[in-house]
Amino acid sequence: MFREIEHSLKDIMVNISRIIENRESNIKTVKDKKKQIIEDVRRLKIEINLHLDKMQEDFLKELDKKKTECCEKIESIVSFLNDQEKEIVHCNADIENMKTYASDLQAFLGMRDIKNTITKRKNCIESMVQNKNVETFVLDCSIDAKIQEFINNVKKLCSIMVGRCSSVTIELVRKKDR
Repeated sequence: MFREIEHSLKDIMVNISRIIENRESNIKTVKDKKKQIIEDVRRLKIEINLHLDKMQEDFLKELDKKKTECCEKIESIVSFLNDQEKEIVHCNADIENMKTYASDLQAFLGMRDIKNTITKRKNCIESMVQNKNVETFVLDCSIDAKIQEFINNVKKLCSIMVGRCSSVTIELVRKKDR
């Protein structure tokens, strides 16, 4: 009877040892899986960041291109208007010179030329306004709705699941097995 109880105790100790070993192995597996998941999430984050960086770079290039196009069109109009302004200033100087130095005939002929120049400049400026060449450029952007949805709706990178399965690898020692 003592012998049987001693064997039973020994069997229980062996079984406890096997279960502990199995559980420690399971702990190691869970810890290893955690490390793998962390690495997977880290890689995913890097991939997302790289994608966002690329999208930002492409966007900034496009934005700079559009800004340059707008500014070039505006600068072209300003340059043209500066030329028109110089011509008008030149006309004013001619009028002052005619008042001071020109004969009546010279003044008459000069004023006729100046009137023609003024008419051309006036028509040119009116044409610019009518043809909408002096419209204001407005640079703006709209954020893609999918990006906004992502920001608003995606609350976590991954879902964590804990599964359970039977530990079939534990072989218990039993009295009948001896």
